[in-house]
Amino acid sequence: MRKFFAVFLCLCMLSSVCIVPVSAQEDMAGIFTLLNTLNIMTGDPDGNLRLDDTVTRAEFTKAAVAASSFKNSVATHLSVSPFGDVTYRHWAAPYVRVGVSNGLVSGYPDATFRPDEPVLFEEGITILLRVLGYNDSDFGASWPYGQIGLANNLEITDGVSCTAGTALNRRQVAQLIYQALGTKTKGQNAQLASVFDVTISRDVTLISDSKDDPSIPSDEVYTSQGSLKTTASFDRNLLGLRGDAAIKNGNKLLAFVPDAESADSEQYILYSVLPNAVMVYKNGALTALSVADSTTVYKGKSQSNFAAVKSSLELGDVLRVKRSGNNIDYITCQAGNMQGPTIVSASEWDSSWATNSSTKVLRNGQSSSLSALEPYDVAYFMPDMNLVLSYSDKVTGVYENASPNKDMPQSVTVSGKEYTIESGNAFTALTSGGAFDFGDSVTLLLGKTGQIAGVISPNATATKSLTGYVLSTGRKEYQSGAVNTYTGYYIKLAFPDGTTSEYTTDKNLSSYQNKVVKVTFQNGNAKVTLVTNNDSKKLSGTYNHSTGKLGSYTLAPDAQILDIGTVNASSPSVYCKIFPQRLDGVTLSTNQVLYWEKNSQGAINKLILKDVTGDEFSYGLMTAVSQNRQELTGSYTYIIDGQFYQLNTSNRVLNVAAGSGIRISGSPSNPESFQSLTELGSGIRLESASALTYKNKTYPISPNVAVYQRSNAYAAEYVKIPIADVLSDDSLQISAYYDQSPSAGGQIRVIVVY
Repeated sequence: MRKFFAVFLCLCMLSSVCIVPVSAQEDMAGIFTLLNTLNIMTGDPDGNLRLDDTVTRAEFTKAAVAASSFKNSVATHLSVSPFGDVTYRHWAAPYVRVGVSNGLVSGYPDATFRPDEPVLFEEGITILLRVLGYNDSDFGASWPYGQIGLANNLEITDGVSCTAGTALNRRQVAQLIYQALGTKTKGQNAQLASVFDVTISRDVTLISDSKDDPSIPSDEVYTSQGSLKTTASFDRNLLGLRGDAAIKNGNKLLAFVPDAESADSEQYILYSVLPNAVMVYKNGALTALSVADSTTVYKGKSQSNFAAVKSSLELGDVLRVKRSGNNIDYITCQAGNMQGPTIVSASEWDSSWATNSSTKVLRNGQSSSLSALEPYDVAYFMPDMNLVLSYSDKVTGVYENASPNKDMPQSVTVSGKEYTIESGNAFTALTSGGAFDFGDSVTLLLGKTGQIAGVISPNATATKSLTGYVLSTGRKEYQSGAVNTYTGYYIKLAFPDGTTSEYTTDKNLSSYQNKVVKVTFQNGNAKVTLVTNNDSKKLSGTYNHSTGKLGSYTLAPDAQILDIGTVNASSPSVYCKIFPQRLDGVTLSTNQVLYWEKNSQGAINKLILKDVTGDEFSYGLMTAVSQNRQELTGSYTYIIDGQFYQLNTSNRVLNVAAGSGIRISGSPSNPESFQSLTELGSGIRLESASALTYKNKTYPISPNVAVYQRSNAYAAEYVKIPIADVLSDDSLQISAYYDQSPSAGGQIRVIVVY
């Protein structure tokens, strides 16, 4: 002790340093959870940990004794004073007495203990070494460097870089005691923590809980070492991390301390899985994450690879990515905490959500705002991203059947199509005793995955009428319930959002084939009328996508646009859904706009156009023609999307030539009509896969362009090739075919290279 006191005085004159690296401070909460649970160290009455407060010799002695095998030897209400400055009335007297009696601590030569002086680094580790069963003979004669060296070798000082003479604070003391608990006692194979029936297991990964896998009990967490019981305060944010697990009695997780490397793992919120990338949110921004199919993935109770689980991932899932350098070591997947679906109503529909002025909103995939959402939209809230996702998809039709039955419907059939039920409100509305019976007309509100999030009557304000393009009419047999059937007239329509629905009608509407009609509902029955002009103002003009202007009107960024091929009742129905970008630079005439509608903000949000883009047709190449104009017979060979077809005609010949580009309407094998495309000859320059130039004019190339390589043989052969092959070869001779000028919506449809 005299040697210690002399060295102590010298050290006090030296500058002292004690550093807890940032990497070691990643989760002191886990350490204090354990120390508090074991009654070794606790916070103040207000729950504050006071990590930077200096620890006194009395406080450290209490903690060391409480962590030792002598923890149950502490007797309160002592009448004996262990030191003159630690009388029996002192709060720490019972702990100091046990510490001195068992050789863990000692006083000074003047018979004092100095309980209120700060404990120094070398004092603290010496006491902990004694708690582990080591004594002076294990340290050597070089005080305090023998003690420091042994503590370093036992890794008690991991995460705490101190020099002798440094006063310890609560953060450093907690780290030292925690490391000591995970250290084996001298000459034994058991950790110090075993005195609490606790084992500190290293390199444990917390994988999932009951929210991720229903087979996991609600009071357990699945780990790389199997399932462990949890406490009520278990933090799901720890899922996906690797670190130390303090396990009581072999099956209860008392605390978890992530290792520094694991705590630095990246956390993302899943948006969508693409063929070659994973779209994720991080820090409020959407980014692409590259994940190899062979990457190890923990999900639920299984360990597999990304290829096996990516189809089961859902919007809002939490992905925690652990890297080794630039490579991904492993990924853990947890179910997200997405809230919803909620049906948007007039006011305060989101009152239960923690939305604020910085909440981002996507409506049908387009940037929007909470105020712009419309009644009967289906909305979800993702707190992790502070993001609201909203969808306006609706389907109106006849409620025909429920599966497995109407008492417990999991899915329902509406106008011949089956839909899965997503929400409890939809279940209640469609079940026995609900608001809707078989045979009723209903409007389904569809959520993010096309499932039923809500059900309303077609008479609701937001859906009093529907406008669409008639695809077919007639009479057919319907099922009403599990057994009953009936025969009725029907009409099938395509809507601006690209969806189709079928409705029963009270009469034959075959005269409406290929026309634009409006459907209204009166007492659950569909009434159909022709649309001739929905507004006294005619709509025309050139669309500028950068400004969003179509003539003098604004086109909503999420506008639903249907382009149809014909209004001729005797022709096959052709149509396609297009996006606003497709109309950039295109001039629309009034007779091409068959229907338009504005939203509550005054922007055009629905359009039905007549043959503006031509994207609804099929395009190809006529390869051989043989015809007799006098007898009106012909034989035609053509290629569509890489497949050859043969057509023989009688009583008609086609005005097409071999080697020309063609547009067809109807089935490729039995087309209703052919139309020749316009050819661009020599001098073509391919700028990219999306544009070419010819005589200083730019022509956009269709994303679905067909590129054929033609042989120079007399009987020409054609092979479909990728457009990338053309871009990389400047020696090729090129011909190109387009349907109409770019300003009218035309594009390059076919390219032939020689």
